[in-house]
Amino acid sequence: MAEDTPTTFKKLSQEEKDKIDTWITTHWSKRNCPLCTHIDWHTANYLVATLTIVEGKIPAVGESPGHYGFALVFCGFCGFSVLLHANILGLSPYGKTPNK
Repeated sequence: MAEDTPTTFKKLSQEEKDKIDTWITTHWSKRNCPLCTHIDWHTANYLVATLTIVEGKIPAVGESPGHYGFALVFCGFCGFSVLLHANILGLSPYGKTPNK
């Protein structure tokens, strides 16, 4: 497993959730849910990851390229969900300062 791969999962702190909320307020001009039109967004307690399929194969945990961290933001009324890239938000799933 790669050296920077987490072996335990850390719940997002209130400060990190506030950072996500600030980013959304600053960058998301029309925040109505595209499914139900409510404005009732919430951030999940953990970052989520997607897998990258490379040459028809899914890399093992920790292999690079393989995993991208995202904040999961969802509508509290209907459940519609949006993934926001952790590095763009200034968060890193591995506890390091994101590369720019």
